[in-house]
Amino acid sequence: MNLRDYFARVPLLLTMYVSLILGIGVVNLASAARVLRPNLPWVQLLWIVIGIAVALILGAIPASRLRSLLLPGYLCAITLLGGVLVFGIQVKGARRWIELGAFRLQPSELAKVATLAMVALLLSKRSERNGYTLTTLFRPLHPSRPLFLSGAMLAFLYTQWEVFDLDWLTGDRYDLHEGIFAGLALTLVLVWLVASLVRYFGEQEKPALIGPIECAALPFVLILVEPDLGTSLMLVLVCAAQILACGIRMRSFVYLMGSTGVVAGVAWTFIMHDYQKSRVINFLNPEADLHGAGYHAMQSMIAIGSGGQLGKGYGLGTQTQLSFLPENQTDFVFSVWAEEWGFLGVCVLFILFFLLLQQLFAMARTAKDDYVVLICVGVAAMFFWHMVVNVGMVMGVLPVVGVTLPLLSYGGSSMMTLFLCLGLVVNTQVWSDVEDDEAL
Repeated sequence: MNLRDYFARVPLLLTMYVSLILGIGVVNLASAARVLRPNLPWVQLLWIVIGIAVALILGAIPASRLRSLLLPGYLCAITLLGGVLVFGIQVKGARRWIELGAFRLQPSELAKVATLAMVALLLSKRSERNGYTLTTLFRPLHPSRPLFLSGAMLAFLYTQWEVFDLDWLTGDRYDLHEGIFAGLALTLVLVWLVASLVRYFGEQEKPALIGPIECAALPFVLILVEPDLGTSLMLVLVCAAQILACGIRMRSFVYLMGSTGVVAGVAWTFIMHDYQKSRVINFLNPEADLHGAGYHAMQSMIAIGSGGQLGKGYGLGTQTQLSFLPENQTDFVFSVWAEEWGFLGVCVLFILFFLLLQQLFAMARTAKDDYVVLICVGVAAMFFWHMVVNVGMVMGVLPVVGVTLPLLSYGGSSMMTLFLCLGLVVNTQVWSDVEDDEAL
């Protein structure tokens, strides 16, 4: 395939909608950062250029070759997630980044793309005529269970006793009771592993070594304990959309939704940190602590409400320019846009996102391959849930969980994540009708 044929196959409408939203994002960021960090839009433009190059390169890789790279990419992402818990830098009580010279890498963002692609690949290889059941989604003694249990055990030990700190070698943090618990947990994993492998090699038709549920659950746990509630939530929502696209039986769906309350109770009691709980409590009663936990949400709502129908004008938003609105270049960029461009500007932005999602779903409807369908659905879910959660939290409808607005919020890791997703979509469209995966 030559370059002319390649660019002719790149989806034009998708490119146009993404470009318009990116343009709005740069203009909005220039206003949000003009007081404190006026060079930020230029850095964002640099990330956009790099992202476009990465998406085009990813789209040019032959489809069969790209699919063979998904598992190594997923394993690399899991390794980075484990590495960030040990070697990552701590900022505001969370370990989410790895220092790479002048740059900071956020592995959780890359893990979202790798997990999305792997779940799509696994689901496309196994389809259920009448929809998935809990038995097929949670198969007992499956070889992938020890993988998930090992990650969950290490993550739990890390959050409770920080056993990865070197102090535990001297006995300062590691006592006998913790050692007994770790030994029992490790024994359980090893017994499960042996039983799973015996069953695996005893079956004539070998199942996949890792299932879709475990593929999503392992990075979910590792991201949750960083802690990063927003990214882990996005991971679950995206993978859930892919599973629902394959179909799930109604009874199993009801049981699955019913268990959500139990999981939420366990997470609230044993996993969530105090500041995360305070965000939920503040969401239910934002006026309770206006100068503390409720400050961000209240300032955001003031900015959005003051925009009115037509807004205050570019660079004239008082909440933004007087620095009342915190994190206005990342989590709260929507508030900046709403204050300066009002209800009309918000409608324009929503229409562009709707057209972008509509184009992704149109690609999914016309696809002949289940893998292509699930990639398009997963990427659409990525954009949709990021937009819904971000807009919901800045409007006070949802708790503040630190989710960025796609293509508008500043950040190299988040921007690269979105362009990697778009690169996967471009790849499915470029090679969909090509019988032989020729090199470009």
